[in-house]
Amino acid sequence: MIVESDEDLVNKVASIPGAVGVVDVYAINSSVSVVKLAGKLPLEPGYLLHGN
Repeated sequence: MIVESDEDLVNKVASIPGAVGVVDVYAINSSVSVVKLAGKLPLEPGYLLHGN
């Protein structure tokens, strides 16, 4: 599914049980859970999806 904005994606993921999305870390809010990758959360050194 393609959405128009990070906010739309967060809302869509929050409304669909089991949904997963990739969004800028600063768009995350309390309506969704963050998945650890390789045991790390966003903003931790070594997180696999860090953008440059």
